[in-house]
Amino acid sequence: MKRSLHIFILAFLGIAGWISQSHAHSSKRSSRLPEWIRADLRRRLKSVGGCNANVCFAIDGSSSISINEFENEKNFVLDVVSIISRDQPVELTAAQYSTSIAPITPLTPYIADFDKSIWEAKQIGGASFVVGGVNYCFSQLMRRPGEANQIVILGDGRSNIGSRAVNRADLFRKMGGSLSTVAAGFADDKELLAIAGGDRSMVFRVNSFADVLALHAVIKKLVFRVCGH
Repeated sequence: MKRSLHIFILAFLGIAGWISQSHAHSSKRSSRLPEWIRADLRRRLKSVGGCNANVCFAIDGSSSISINEFENEKNFVLDVVSIISRDQPVELTAAQYSTSIAPITPLTPYIADFDKSIWEAKQIGGASFVVGGVNYCFSQLMRRPGEANQIVILGDGRSNIGSRAVNRADLFRKMGGSLSTVAAGFADDKELLAIAGGDRSMVFRVNSFADVLALHAVIKKLVFRVCGH
């Protein structure tokens, strides 16, 4: 009887663990854009000339971002990449910024490696200093001078932007690059607009990185901007 009870308990624990793991995995994937929408965006992107760009993502990893929001930021990047990279000559790089900068992956044409690095990235916490993200992206993309270089900054309303980030962004544009911002919770977008070079079409606002539907709406516009359309 005791042996049967032990077997039953072990079996129950095994099932419970499987359910827990499945739920954790599905929750990480829950904020992904549906595949049929991604497929439609790939088709539309291809119809206007596709994508030939080098893209750097600067992700907010500060303590003001919740764990769930950080996962949504990562899924946002993965969704954008899944659309712009399909059969396209893109190179990608990413880092998360806070008090310090934490490179996620250097500039690479290997999409699977990029995706794996994004998926495995752990939030570092700390204060939010956008200039670190801009500087990292600048240093990576200037390895491809004269090409279609794009920076995408994801930041929340508590980011410390400052003039250094704006100046660096200006220099990046003077060297032929383009910069977009995805802003969550900013009450005043003057500095964000300055980073984007005064072009409001390059500033995408959402209430929060927890607002998955709003992030999906941004993706539908951003992929065309990043690819120069």
